[in-house]
Amino acid sequence: MWLKKRNFCEGEDDFKNMCALVIKLNAQSIADWSLGRIVDWRYGLWNEEKWQEGFFERNAVLWETYLDELVGFCLSENGDPEFHLLGDPRFPIITAFMIDELVKKDGKIQTLCSQNEEAKKAYLIKSGFRDAGPAETTFVYQAKDISLTSQKPEGYRIVGMDAYDDIEEHIRLKHHAFNEGKTLQNGQIAAYAYVKKSPIYDPTMDLVVLNENGKPVAGCEGFIDYANGIMEIERVCTHKDYRGRGLSKAVIGECIKRGLSRGVRTIQITGWNDETYHLYGSFGEHTTIVRHRFVRE
Repeated sequence: MWLKKRNFCEGEDDFKNMCALVIKLNAQSIADWSLGRIVDWRYGLWNEEKWQEGFFERNAVLWETYLDELVGFCLSENGDPEFHLLGDPRFPIITAFMIDELVKKDGKIQTLCSQNEEAKKAYLIKSGFRDAGPAETTFVYQAKDISLTSQKPEGYRIVGMDAYDDIEEHIRLKHHAFNEGKTLQNGQIAAYAYVKKSPIYDPTMDLVVLNENGKPVAGCEGFIDYANGIMEIERVCTHKDYRGRGLSKAVIGECIKRGLSRGVRTIQITGWNDETYHLYGSFGEHTTIVRHRFVRE
């Protein structure tokens, strides 16, 4: 058979091949998955399930041609019923095959579909999925259109993690920004440390805003796909006591400057609510990619 599917295998080159596919597809147009996101899937062990042996083998299926060329994959980022599909557009039938596999699963399942993927949308609806509305929006900037006007408040500094050595304070900032009111557990501390082992982690692009006392109060990270000159900005966060001061905009602006100095030509950042949409759309002219959530009960 010209096309075959199998589960992800940790001991093989599967992860490298998935990264290579993402890079190839982003060379053609902005794909649903960036290099930063696929790397974060493998290195971002944000819940207990991802620490369990065999998690990645159970939660990712690869599609290959008879020449062993990877041309698509379907995975769950966190072991939950939300699945993400990425296929080589040379073989549009792969998406249909992946959806056919999804509908065999029991219970509620969901996936995302970009506004311009009409064929995928139609096949999802045909397969019993309903459009549950917008789930996320990616803001895409070209270097020539970037407009940086924000200034950090007086007394604050923006530095990379190459120049700030209090890892524990950095971890606390990110944890409490994304998990407000929840206690930081040892497993989560280990997860924040492990994600820095990813092959595209760059401490000079992992930025923090330091207040007058040298404590981190905001931050973000830039992940660069150097082959395509694309940077994705992720993990934008601000301590709850410092919100509303323009710190997130300032640190994103600094991340953009550093990316441009490294030859980045395209910058993308994804939001999930009106607050992030307002911030992420404020750096000049841009295009957007809106993804809807499709659900099968």
